[in-house]
Amino acid sequence: MFVRNEGLFTITVTTGGAPKNAIPLSWEAAIVSCGVGIVLIVLAMLLMRGLGQVLLRDMRRKTRMQD
Repeated sequence: MFVRNEGLFTITVTTGGAPKNAIPLSWEAAIVSCGVGIVLIVLAMLLMRGLGQVLLRDMRRKTRMQD
């Protein structure tokens, strides 16, 4: 649980609302989670790039047909 302190950029992390049997995230799980996140971001970027190229090609085709 995050608690905002008096200062602008000071935050205190407490375990007040955490269950008693909570286990902290291990380094292996954190690395795997970061890896999965990076892969998902790269896939999203490739998808956006592909969609942008398809739309750009379609717009070029439409402008050639109008000329």
